[in-house]
Amino acid sequence: MSNTISQTDQTARTSAETSTIRERSNGLSIVAKILLTLIIIAHPLFYFSMFAGDAEIHLVYGMNSAQGNYFEYNVGEKSAGVTSPGYMLFIAAFFKTLPDSVVPLAVKLTNLLFWYLLVILTFRLVREFEAGSFWSWTMATLVALMPGTVYNATLGMENGIFGALFVFWFLVAIRWKWFHQWGESTGKELLIGLLLGALLWIRPEGFVLAAIAFSFRLPLLIRSLRSSSGAIFHPIIRMLYSALPVIILSALYFYFHYSQTGHLLPQSGVSRVIMGAQNSIQIGGLALNTKFVRFFIFYFPLTIAMVAGLRATLTNREANEVNTINHYFLVATLAIFFVLYSSILSAHHFSRYTIFLMPVIVVYAGVGARWISARLLTGRFGLARNSVLLIGSVSVTILCILFASEIYLRQQSGSNYPFGNLWKAMDAPENRKDFSDKLYASLGKPGQLPISLAYVEVQIRYHLD
Repeated sequence: MSNTISQTDQTARTSAETSTIRERSNGLSIVAKILLTLIIIAHPLFYFSMFAGDAEIHLVYGMNSAQGNYFEYNVGEKSAGVTSPGYMLFIAAFFKTLPDSVVPLAVKLTNLLFWYLLVILTFRLVREFEAGSFWSWTMATLVALMPGTVYNATLGMENGIFGALFVFWFLVAIRWKWFHQWGESTGKELLIGLLLGALLWIRPEGFVLAAIAFSFRLPLLIRSLRSSSGAIFHPIIRMLYSALPVIILSALYFYFHYSQTGHLLPQSGVSRVIMGAQNSIQIGGLALNTKFVRFFIFYFPLTIAMVAGLRATLTNREANEVNTINHYFLVATLAIFFVLYSSILSAHHFSRYTIFLMPVIVVYAGVGARWISARLLTGRFGLARNSVLLIGSVSVTILCILFASEIYLRQQSGSNYPFGNLWKAMDAPENRKDFSDKLYASLGKPGQLPISLAYVEVQIRYHLD
C-alpha cells in the first residue's frame, strides 16, 4: 500500500514538473526576448563589409544584363557562368534603377533583409511544430548564431534569398494543407506553383525541391482518382493548377538559358561539382564529400537533438497537430540533400549551399530536445526539473563555444574575414579607369590589341573597364 502511494506521489511530482517546464517554455520574459532580438540583429552586422568574390561576379553579369547583354561576363562573349539567372536579372534591375556605386550596398541590404526574414520564418516554422514560443525563440536564435550560415547568407549571394523563399513556400503549403487536400481556390494552387517555380530561377536545387514536393502530392492524386466516380480528369486538373506554373517557369528557364548560352545547365554549377569532387574521398567513380558529416560531428549537441527528433517523428512518438506528411516531406528533403551534397553535388561551399536546410535541422533539434527532456523527467531516469534544465544549459553553452570556435577558425583561414570588399565594390565604378590603367601599365605595352587577361580571381573583371 505504501509503495503504491509512493509511486503515485512520484508520478504526480514528475507530472507537475513536466507541466511546470511546459508552462515556462510557453514564453520568455520581455527582457529575454529583447536581448535575443538584439543578438539576432547584431550578428550579421559583424560581417557587414563582407562581399564575396562570387558576388562581384554576379555584379558583372547583372551590370551587363542591364544593358541587354545577358550571360556576358566580357561584353560580346556569351558564358554559361551564371548559377542563378533570376538573381542576375534581380541585380540587373538594381543597375537599371540605382547609381552603379550604390548597387553593391543595395545587394548587401537585400541579403540582410532576407536573412532576417529567414530567421523570422524559422521561428514560425518551429512554432508550427512546437507548443510554446520558448522552443521557437531558442531554435530561431540557434540558426541566427550559426557563423557559416549567417556569413554566407549576407555576403552578396542568392543563397539566403533561396532559403527564405523555400521556408515561406513550405509554411504556405502547411497553412493551406497543400500536401493532403486540394486547394480551396484555383488562385491558391497557382500561387503555390508560382512560389515553387520562383525557386527554380534562384537556385538549381529548386528543381530537386519541386520534384520532391510533387512526389509527396502524388498520394493525394491517387486517392482522388480512386474515389472519383467517373470524373477522373477533375483531380488531374486540380494537380495541374499548381504544376503548370512550375512547368511554364521551368520551360522559360531552359529556353532563356539555352538561347543565350547554348547550354541547358549553368556550367558554373558543373565546375563547383568538379571542384568539390577534387576535395572528396574517391571510391571507384564516386566522390564522397565529408563536409556534411563533419558539420554534424562538429555541432554534436545539435546533431544528437536532431537525431532524437527524427526518431521521435518517424516512429510517431511525438504528437503533432501538423499533418504527418509535412514532417515526412521535411525529413525526405533533408535526407535527399544530405546524400546529394555528400556525393553527386559535392558541396564545395557547404555553409553557403545548405542555408535552406538549417531551419529543417533546428526544427527536428527542437522536437528532439523536447522528447529528450520528457524522457529525462519520466521513466527510468526520473530526473528533477533543475537537473534537466542544467543539462539543457550545458548543451547550449557547448554550442555557443562551438560557434565561437568556428568564427576563430574562419579568422585563421587567411582571408580578410570578417572585413571584406563591400567598400571596394562600391568604389569600383569611380576607380575603374585608374585601376585598369595601372594594371595595363604594369603588364607593359601590348604588341597588338585587343588583349586577353587570364586571372584565377576572375571577379577582378568588375574593377576593370
